Amino acid sequence: MALEAASQTSDEARRIAAYKMRDIQLTSALVVSDEADLEYIVQLRPHNSGTRDSSSTWTEFVVTSSPDGKGLVKNCSGLLIVEYEHEEGSSSSQERNLELQALKSQYLEARDSCKTRLDTTEFYADLTSMGLEYGPTFANMTDSRIRNGQSWGVVEIPDVLSRTLEGCDRPHIIHPGTLDAIFHLAFAAVKGGKDNPSTAMVPKSIDEVIISANVPFAAGVKLPGFSNSARHGFKDLKADIVMLDDNENLPIVEINGFLCTEVSGASSSNATENSAKSITSKLIWRPAIDLLSSEELRGALGKFTGLEKLTEVSFVLSLIFHYANHPQKTFGLRLETQESFVRLCCILFETPS
Repeated sequence: MALEAASQTSDEARRIAAYKMRDIQLTSALVVSDEADLEYIVQLRPHNSGTRDSSSTWTEFVVTSSPDGKGLVKNCSGLLIVEYEHEEGSSSSQERNLELQALKSQYLEARDSCKTRLDTTEFYADLTSMGLEYGPTFANMTDSRIRNGQSWGVVEIPDVLSRTLEGCDRPHIIHPGTLDAIFHLAFAAVKGGKDNPSTAMVPKSIDEVIISANVPFAAGVKLPGFSNSARHGFKDLKADIVMLDDNENLPIVEINGFLCTEVSGASSSNATENSAKSITSKLIWRPAIDLLSSEELRGALGKFTGLEKLTEVSFVLSLIFHYANHPQKTFGLRLETQESFVRLCCILFETPS
């Protein structure tokens, strides 16, 4: 929506090269229903570069909707700028060409390095089991190969009815079904690896998106690309994605810092994920030596063997020696129970190893 709004407000006398967006915040999903009309608002306003400077290069956009016809819900916000074509041979044009060639080299390396074939039917079935169900309009990643943290894939433009506005040479800049399928390469990159998500994840924010004004829009056209993905913290996934045109000539979509987060309370494809995870601590139960009788102490220590017993004995002896050197420090033991230490020493040395 923001791209289409920027296109309609662009300078008609100049030729658009690409649309660049940054600092995108995806606040809530826009719910579209066939049973009811949806009211939404796209706002564009200049973004001041500072509090003391009224000049603006970027445009701030905000997308809001009213699912119930009453209040407005903020769906998305960020900054965008329309980049126009540079003069051929200019320094800006040469710099951009070098950037595109570098991305193409990365693409070729990813295409040759990703060897493991990913079954896309099984891939979407796994997403469905986690609560992310994609219909035929959005399940458009038709081919993919992966390796640890990286994926190569092909996204096919869906066959949907599109209406070209009068005076325009294309129905849209990029179809939502195509853009959404491009995001799927990020999940494919971690499929089967240590960072493979087991619960549903949804987009949270994007650092930067660059979309060419010449993205193919004809149904059935296949766009190749690659993604580098990795875990970002405990519940997030961060990825960079690059898509090329159908001739593998030049990049047409660049996505940097695509951040997804786990959905709280979502179903898990792995039952073991419901158990607690040991992160930085380990729970160890040890006997309260000042509260146990000699027989209870003997039974508590008798269950340990080998290295475990040596560890327990070393721990208890360290308490004894420390207590002997620092009688004022109880470490949770009462001063009047010094005889328990004597009993414990006897039990430790009489218990068979």
